[in-house]
Amino acid sequence: MNMREPLKKLKRSFTARILLVFIGGMVLLAVGLDILFIHIQRKNYTEHTRHMGLSTARLLAQSVQVGVFAEMVSVMSPVVDSLLLQEDIYRVIVLNSQEEVILDRRTGKSVPEEGEDYLQQLETVRRDGNNFLDMAHSFVFWWPVLSSVAYSGEDELYFSDKEQKIQEKKHIGWVAVSASKEKSEVAVQQLIVRTGILVTAALFFVISCTVTLFNKMMHPLRDLVHKVGSGSGGGSEDERGEIGLLDSTYSMLLERLEQSFATIDELRLNLEQKVEERTHELALANDDLKNKEETLLESNASLEKALKDIKEAQSQLIHSEKMAALGQLVAGVAHEVNNNINFIVTAAPALEKLLEKIRKIIDAYHEAGIQETERERLAALGRAEIVKEGLGLATLYNNIDLVLSSIREGCSRSIKIVSELTSFSRQDSDYLNAFDINEALLSTWKFVDTRYKGNVQLVTELGDIPLVTCAGGRINQVFLNVMNNGVQAMAAARGTLTVTTFSDKEMVHIRFVDTGYGIAKEDLPRIFDPFFTKKEVGQGTGLGLGICYKIIAHHRGKIRVESGEGSGTAITISLPIYLDAGTRPECELSLVSLR
Repeated sequence: MNMREPLKKLKRSFTARILLVFIGGMVLLAVGLDILFIHIQRKNYTEHTRHMGLSTARLLAQSVQVGVFAEMVSVMSPVVDSLLLQEDIYRVIVLNSQEEVILDRRTGKSVPEEGEDYLQQLETVRRDGNNFLDMAHSFVFWWPVLSSVAYSGEDELYFSDKEQKIQEKKHIGWVAVSASKEKSEVAVQQLIVRTGILVTAALFFVISCTVTLFNKMMHPLRDLVHKVGSGSGGGSEDERGEIGLLDSTYSMLLERLEQSFATIDELRLNLEQKVEERTHELALANDDLKNKEETLLESNASLEKALKDIKEAQSQLIHSEKMAALGQLVAGVAHEVNNNINFIVTAAPALEKLLEKIRKIIDAYHEAGIQETERERLAALGRAEIVKEGLGLATLYNNIDLVLSSIREGCSRSIKIVSELTSFSRQDSDYLNAFDINEALLSTWKFVDTRYKGNVQLVTELGDIPLVTCAGGRINQVFLNVMNNGVQAMAAARGTLTVTTFSDKEMVHIRFVDTGYGIAKEDLPRIFDPFFTKKEVGQGTGLGLGICYKIIAHHRGKIRVESGEGSGTAITISLPIYLDAGTRPECELSLVSLR
């Protein structure tokens, strides 16, 4: 009787029922998560073992390639024995292309699956196309042993498709590696024990904290139920329970709320009338704002379109001028690339002859290796030594190194020219980076108009200057235009173009001085105007210096031009080391006429 009373109270208690449901749910969740975690870990371990095992089998297949090809157990044994030293691996099998066992090594460890038909079972799995077999107590990994296809004669050497020959492979055998699961099963069992202990401790801690926290949270509700039960009739709290008591109290509150809602409805009707009036006023104001916004959007759209058109025209103008300059360079660059390709074309026949001699030496030693008796093998080795001494193996190696060095030199020069041309022609209009001025000047000189720079001697006086933050592609365009103008001014007679760089605390200065015919005093103020040129038709567009001015202005730099008719021209370009638009004017231009 004494035990039944607490059970009845527990059954009527809403708090106790919630706690029991929560605890049961937590236990089921913990067990489910534990099982899921163990399953995931076992799957991850199996996948890791599969990846490592196939990698080991692939490496073994590559290592025993020569041994399988010659069916020499002595060549394969050191590799297989070293592999069997690993703790998990207990058996290695090597088969030839006829699926005959060449080598079968195992440790003292035994596995239940292995029987007399073990090799037949593994062969059946391999023929089904599986490289990985997950057995009850072990893993088995298969991998094919492949060999490159050799040429069968001189006709095939000179007239067959060489690229296709290089890619063809010949299947010469298989390797199988067996690894025990004993270590993994022990690790999984340990993981299950550790996970179970951890989950039990965590579950106990969470349930304890939950019960304590729930009791604190439900304490005000229990007090409320107790007070309601004391102040209402119709039975005690124990007779009706917590839910029954709250239900009767809720009914009383519901009646009072209905009375309150009636009062609220009256107030709501008055408020809705005032809201409608205010909403009408706001709608009128909103319509006025929308009209103004549409007008503003139309104005912004027109301005954005005009700005976009201006930027596109500017970008096309710069790129067109740059492409026009590059068009003059194509002949010179093609000549340089052709010279470098000649290195490879000339060296290829020589390399082919040297390789043919080495192939003869290898064939002689290969013939000795396939002899059946020791006497025949020694005789064949003697003939191979005579072939090697006759052809001079050391001299062949030295000649191959010389030919390869010549090919590498030609490739390196071609790659360098193509890289410099690609870098120069890229339109990095807005990308700012740390730019090496000295390196850019030397690189740009290679792309100066080859029709004129043959008569010009370049003199460089490059100082120790810091890197400049700028748009490298645009600055290269400036250097090319200035150098082209200089060499074209000296086209009639031999001259000198002197390029000097130096720096101060804030700026880097680049000075170009040529000994050409110079600029007349009346033309000097107009040299940066678009389409102004004194060159003959077809030799210039008059856009070069104008584009240079815009680029230097974009970088907040300075330009100083000193020139006189018959006195040559000196152009000094100054660029800030760190581009900061708020510290200096857009561009400072100085024009000095020399008499």
